[in-house]
Amino acid sequence: MQRRQFLALSSAFFVSLVSLKANDFSKVKLGFLPITDHFLMIAKELYPDSFQSIKFNSWPDLSEALRAGSIDGAFMLNPLALKLSTQLPLKSIMATHRNGSVLSVKKEINSINDLKGKKIAIPSRFSTHFLLLNTLLTQNNIKLSEVNLIDMAPSEMPFALKNGSIDAFLVAQPFGNLANSLNISKSLKLSSQILPNHTCCQFVVNKNLYENKDKLQGLVNNFVKTAKFINENKDEAIILGNKVLGHKKELLASVIRDENLISFSNLKVSQNDFDIVISGMKDAGVENFNISYSDFVDISFITKAYVNNA
Repeated sequence: MQRRQFLALSSAFFVSLVSLKANDFSKVKLGFLPITDHFLMIAKELYPDSFQSIKFNSWPDLSEALRAGSIDGAFMLNPLALKLSTQLPLKSIMATHRNGSVLSVKKEINSINDLKGKKIAIPSRFSTHFLLLNTLLTQNNIKLSEVNLIDMAPSEMPFALKNGSIDAFLVAQPFGNLANSLNISKSLKLSSQILPNHTCCQFVVNKNLYENKDKLQGLVNNFVKTAKFINENKDEAIILGNKVLGHKKELLASVIRDENLISFSNLKVSQNDFDIVISGMKDAGVENFNISYSDFVDISFITKAYVNNA
């Protein structure tokens, strides 16, 4: 074989390897936060070749990674995902859970009325928690202007409550249960008591992943199978959750084993789920989104996944 032929064949072989690597299923990067709303991320342990999970500690960091194209998709707050969709092409594919949050307060706070004038932490104005808080206050004839809102990363909230920087926080578990276990708070209201069966976070993907239909369907299939695994094998799921989220198994168990706290059933995002977020953001004076359900949500993948894994 002549040197030129050898180089040509070698070059073709190398290009083939690069192409295979570029299309490797494992190269999909998905972002998440260490909250039980994102417990489905244990799919990475059940299906290790399906994607790379990238853990972030705050919503701004996760948002920036998605905006910069450093990740292909993420488990993201509904309102924040809608906000980002005005800046880059995003599609909502499925909910990652239902319910899952709690209003945690100092022990001397005994009622919703006691929240007047208090400092309350939420993850973001573009969060389901802001909508939940506004709904709860409205139900009790309290205006948003009568409380002091502070945006804060979820992981910082229990310690801010402990040092007196805030009086209460509304956020995803397990941080409410963590604060309770440290004897610095009590749960005043579960999110399921404010807005039963609500969604909070959704799996959103960028244009490139959305257009790779087979790859995306495979991911959604795995998430649906993971949800079933969690429901049927809680002990094993909690062990995996400890590895992925980094929380103690006992803390995760206090959330995952309590069906009143969080659910991984019915992960289709309905028109009503979407409308609640749109109207909630408008009513709270945060944003009036000019986007339709069909433009933002595509339930075809989750619908097919439920059929495939019935």
